[in-house]
Amino acid sequence: GDGAYMGSQPAGAIAEQVEWSPTTLGSNGSEQTYTVPSGANHVLISAVGAPGGVTSSGGVAADGGQASGIFAVTSGQALYVDVGGRGGNGGDAIYSSTSRGGGGGFNGGAAGGSAPGDTAGYTPSGLAGGGGGGASDVSTAAGTFADALIVAAGGGGRGGQGTWGGA
Repeated sequence: GDGAYMGSQPAGAIAEQVEWSPTTLGSNGSEQTYTVPSGANHVLISAVGAPGGVTSSGGVAADGGQASGIFAVTSGQALYVDVGGRGGNGGDAIYSSTSRGGGGGFNGGAAGGSAPGDTAGYTPSGLAGGGGGGASDVSTAAGTFADALIVAAGGGGRGGQGTWGGA
């Protein structure tokens, strides 16, 4: 699933000889803060972007990207974590003149394309595209990618019939 895994390592230890203290964060639609534990000087971060949404008829959307690495930190340092949200599913144009594309997931997912209905609004002439999934990132400063340690891209949404998916 999408999320961010954080593990901390005590100062002076090497990865092969230490137990990492794991913390897993899921998407909650806002930035979260992780505080590096006392005595730690490195963190292992594994980030997974959120998947895109699908159309009302289902199908498959792209999974989010994955990235991991070990980073030097200081004990007590705050790291700012944005876990991407899943892209919303697109609708269909039955009994309406248009169908809205799925919303983009938290942290940068784009909305899917809308689809028109027929002139009477009773039959679908297209299925709206799914929204794109949001990226997951960990930064040393709040509210910005500028100081990101790691970023995992969100997956693209499934394109609809005559429309596009979000990315």
